[in-house]
Amino acid sequence: MTDRQFTLDDAIAAQARDLAISAAARHADTDWATAALDAVKQVAQRHAEFTTDAVLEILATLPVKTPELRALGPVMRDAAARGWCSRTDRVVNSSSVSRHRAPKSVWVSHILHNR
Repeated sequence: MTDRQFTLDDAIAAQARDLAISAAARHADTDWATAALDAVKQVAQRHAEFTTDAVLEILATLPVKTPELRALGPVMRDAAARGWCSRTDRVVNSSSVSRHRAPKSVWVSHILHNR
């Protein structure tokens, strides 16, 4: 197996992604971001694998809202940095019709696996 070269296009795409994630985080309500992080922890405590659909289900029951659902990306990065979960290389279609069944990353819980 050969290692793939990291190209200039890869670097530009990574920088654009990071800028978009940062912009989404800046527009997120602080209370929402705190609630979202707690929701990720709750999901990781209950499920060995999950998608952000499970997190959004919890958030839908709370009074806090954000104008930008992409703000969940930085929350997931924060949860991963805390060691609660990590993204796998797998995707599944969203269970949400309102999200047009778009592909979602599958996350693995490190909280549940470390009990």
